[in-house]
Amino acid sequence: MTNTASLNGTNVAKPFTNRLVNEFIGTLVAVDKEKQTVWIATGRPAKANRDNATVISITQETKIFKDQTPATLADGIVGQEVRYSYRINRENNMRLLTLLRFTTNAPVTLSK
Repeated sequence: MTNTASLNGTNVAKPFTNRLVNEFIGTLVAVDKEKQTVWIATGRPAKANRDNATVISITQETKIFKDQTPATLADGIVGQEVRYSYRINRENNMRLLTLLRFTTNAPVTLSK
């Protein structure tokens, strides 16, 4: 399957309408409702802490789910496994969260 269209006999690229998005698995380390950010650590939950976490900003376009239903940041529990995807703002290199899914796995106690 190609991603081209013919325009006056010339093949031109057309935009993808169904792009694949990478979804990552991590542990929710912290939530800052005031700054609209979450701290997520990748890897094993037992080793998750703020030192190895990535700060990702929440935007108006961020979709948040818990148990397949819409949720809010307040539904997140520190130590809970999350699935997430983000994009990088090219102007300031900030990570902008596009999707955040709180899993039903039991939260773990995080290391300090």
